[in-house]
Amino acid sequence: MKNYEGKILKEEMSKKGITQKALERVVGVDRTIISRYINGHLDIPRDVLNLIANYLNSQRLKIIANGTTVPTYLFDSDAVIQKPCNTLMKAREKHKEAIKAIDEALPHIVNLTNFKDCPKEAKEKIDQMMDKEFDSNQVSDTVDVVMGEIGYDIEARNQRRERHYQAKGFIACNIRKDTYPKVSVM
Repeated sequence: MKNYEGKILKEEMSKKGITQKALERVVGVDRTIISRYINGHLDIPRDVLNLIANYLNSQRLKIIANGTTVPTYLFDSDAVIQKPCNTLMKAREKHKEAIKAIDEALPHIVNLTNFKDCPKEAKEKIDQMMDKEFDSNQVSDTVDVVMGEIGYDIEARNQRRERHYQAKGFIACNIRKDTYPKVSVM
């Protein structure tokens, strides 16, 4: 994973024109450590990767830092980034599969109070549903990355949806407040 994280970090820094010295100020670690992160000689701690991702405003690094996907699924193919339509069609397919799995699992979940006590068939349906939900979440992250790469403002969307959820009463407070702390460079 180290080489992969470093590769993505290097790409994101290059894209934004950010130097190791600038990252040194943001992260608070020596440039030699940053160089070791970039070259894959040292794992980037999650909190440091979150700071860097926020500073660079990088969806890819935010996703890696928060462990919501595996690198080969999201980023190993340049074609994914180059053809947003293909990614969206794949997302649509995965979401449909997740909905079908939810429909199949629902009858087994209606009166369920403890997963450990449910019959084998129910466990299998619930496992299938959870797998499809995982896939659906992965592809949603991919859509965010692809759309971010072509200039869509993911953060504005997130804020808009958060306001919507608050207005509907789904959330009582700003749940994202501490997710990606704002960092300023001196």
